[in-house]
Amino acid sequence: MDIELYKKALDREKRARKEAESLLEKKSLELYNTNKQLQEVITNTNLFPEENPNAVMRFSAHGRVLMYSNKHGDAIIKFLNQPLRKKLKVYFTSELGYSFEKGVKHQFDMQIGKNTIRFDVVPFQPFDYINVYTADITDIKATEVRLQKLTESLKEAQQVSENFNKKLEIEVTERTKELLDSEMKLKKSLLKEKELGELKTSFVSTASHQFRTPLAAIQSNSELLQIIAESLHEETRKRFGKITTRITSEIGKMTELMDDVLILGKLTAGKVDLKQQYINLVDFCSELAKDFNEIQSDGRIMKIVTNGKQYDVKLDPKLLTNSLSNLFSNAFKYSVGKNNPELIISFQSKEFVLTVKDYGIGIPKDELTKLFQPFFRANNVTEIKGTGLGLSIAKEYFEINKGVITAKSIIGEGSTFEIKFTRQK
Repeated sequence: MDIELYKKALDREKRARKEAESLLEKKSLELYNTNKQLQEVITNTNLFPEENPNAVMRFSAHGRVLMYSNKHGDAIIKFLNQPLRKKLKVYFTSELGYSFEKGVKHQFDMQIGKNTIRFDVVPFQPFDYINVYTADITDIKATEVRLQKLTESLKEAQQVSENFNKKLEIEVTERTKELLDSEMKLKKSLLKEKELGELKTSFVSTASHQFRTPLAAIQSNSELLQIIAESLHEETRKRFGKITTRITSEIGKMTELMDDVLILGKLTAGKVDLKQQYINLVDFCSELAKDFNEIQSDGRIMKIVTNGKQYDVKLDPKLLTNSLSNLFSNAFKYSVGKNNPELIISFQSKEFVLTVKDYGIGIPKDELTKLFQPFFRANNVTEIKGTGLGLSIAKEYFEINKGVITAKSIIGEGSTFEIKFTRQK
């Protein structure tokens, strides 16, 4: 379907219509004025002034004898009397005869030289003569020809438009059918995806709960072994202690993993509600940092820096606690023996930004794009405890809270996580 052709046809149609209307109006006015002059001459039938710009002639009814003509009439008679114009003269005479015999006014056109002349024949039977009045309609005829061409061009444009519309209707019908089919397929796919999502969530939840029972049993037996070991020889007791400690550690890892999987399942299923309220962000972050500072065995603290004029912000406190806790934990975990990690809170007119910065081991540049994927762990942290779900969950929580998180890192220098929130007023 050629849109450009259709547009050109419409433009051509508009131009042709406008030009035709303009010409028609102009020439209609000219023709009206000409006919008005003729009527004035016809009314004064006995006056044939030489200064009349049109030909005026009078013929006797019998024999069609010329009784009078002005100079323009003489020129026409002279033109018709030329040997080569015999057919034209016969035609002219027959038209005059028709008017007299019928006793009616009559009008006809003839080509006189390069001009088209319109003849008005008026019979006067009681007086037994015919008056002939002329008007040069060359321009009007040219306009009619031009108007005819414009009309043909207009018809062509209309035809293009009709063909385009028909083709468009067919394509719209076909496209509508395709869209309906696609919509039906999409609905089926969404329904199937929803069912799979619910099944996955149900499976994760059930599996996690089912794992807790044997883990609880393992934990109980591990504690029982520790009690039994107290009555054994010292060397044997130490061996039992190492084993039970390892069992307890692994149970902790499994429990943490199941908790994270359950959270991720809720996030994926869209079952996490957003309950925002206005909070003092600095006080909130200070209290959260205090909880982490108190459990650091090496005495490090989360240093808090504020920029800009403070104001209350609208966030979900629970989601913010969960997401920031993960970043605080990682900041301490991956920078042991380094400088204090930092939380920078920047207040701006249209947004506020939280930046968590550590001076730890850093993240390889080629792995930064995978950082927020579930179960991903960088190659340089395999010896450090973690499930690979923390950052993925933190990102989801931040996004539900209307925030956007990005990460930058340099190996050996540390990592920076920046979360931007739009200020809600």
